[in-house]
Amino acid sequence: MIVVVESASSVRSMLVEAVHSLGFERIQSCSTCKEALHILEVESIDWLLMPLMPSEDVNGVHILK
Repeated sequence: MIVVVESASSVRSMLVEAVHSLGFERIQSCSTCKEALHILEVESIDWLLMPLMPSEDVNGVHILK
């Protein structure tokens, strides 16, 4: 599964469509890093597509740790 994290819904939709057009079927999207952390706790993922330093308390660096 691929998880796409992006706060702007239009950009998030575009990214999901782009990933899907590459042949990937299992794609989940969310708008915050906290939502992504929740997904990571309950799902096994293959790829995480997100900004490294979004303007949130939880960011890509936290998720990588």
